Amino acid sequence: MIYSGSDTLDFADKALISFAQQASLGDKWNPKKYDVEGYTRSSAGPIEIGIVPAPPEGWAVRWTILQTWEFYKRGPTGYQKVGETNIRVQAHRMVDVLTSVALLVRDGLPQTTVSKIEAIFASYNYPSSGDVDAFIEQAVAQDATLSPLMIGLSNIITVMPVADAVYDKREEEFLRRWIGASSGDDVYDLRLVRQTILDSLEEQQKLPEKTELGNPSEAAEKAAEDEQQRADCSGFKTRTWEIARTDWFPDQRTTWRWTHIKSGCINLHFWTSTTEWRNRDLVAEGWVTIPDGLKPVENAIQQCARESALASAVFFLLFTDLGGALTAFRALFFDCIEGKFNEALSCVNAGIVVDTRWDGDWH
Repeated sequence: MIYSGSDTLDFADKALISFAQQASLGDKWNPKKYDVEGYTRSSAGPIEIGIVPAPPEGWAVRWTILQTWEFYKRGPTGYQKVGETNIRVQAHRMVDVLTSVALLVRDGLPQTTVSKIEAIFASYNYPSSGDVDAFIEQAVAQDATLSPLMIGLSNIITVMPVADAVYDKREEEFLRRWIGASSGDDVYDLRLVRQTILDSLEEQQKLPEKTELGNPSEAAEKAAEDEQQRADCSGFKTRTWEIARTDWFPDQRTTWRWTHIKSGCINLHFWTSTTEWRNRDLVAEGWVTIPDGLKPVENAIQQCARESALASAVFFLLFTDLGGALTAFRALFFDCIEGKFNEALSCVNAGIVVDTRWDGDWH
């Protein structure tokens, strides 16, 4: 017999993700079909194998949404924008996966022969008839007018949403709590201004300023040394200080793997993802370099660094958008230096690291 169709399902397939984003409950999607030259799919209905057994967490199609939020501070004349941040939101939609087997018949056969083949196919009862391949081969062997090469079987995988999409809002919730806890008597408003729905699952970029030493001051000193080495600077002192800390922040990781599943008489292979969570404690540590020749003005340089780190456009983003916080911090810091000294100061640099201490295992 001839075999076609597919025994694999890729949950990272962009077409599948696009379907999951737009489909209504009850809609169905099939992976790309592979036609077999010289064979035509029979009008006989397929053999329904049923729902593919799922792991405890079920089958989920996952994707990422990129959101841009602006935050505004209330002043005498109304709200004024003070910064913006980017957040990655992971979305998923639970689905059922169903399998069936369709009949293919070789082109050019007499209708009487086609009718015999379709009758054999229709007489199969799942699961009492056992393996469908063996069942049809045995039936064909009992009829001298039939040949296994007249027949083809095609695996059909069908994906069907069983629930609405779910959106993970943990980072947004943390950001709101952080702003609320850090704003004192000031009033801020957080507004979603745009979002881009991706047809893939994207992890947040790993920045070198995100460290896992469990020692914030050591991490900051190392970052300063690396920066000064890149700038070809020597003869300096590094000053570090704690900017902020939080004792709870959600962290996630997604791992992909091939999963083998036996669904009735069909062997399937799924490329699936698993998302795990754990909490972490974070400390934002600032650093600034003071060249030996500028020790008399060290206090002024440090003041620029510390004040820049406390600006709303920096401070609010430390734990959700470190890249954005660093961009705002460096711009404010160097503007402050030029404002105080009327020029840029060679080998005076500053930055921020966020050091992690893990709290618990992945779950």
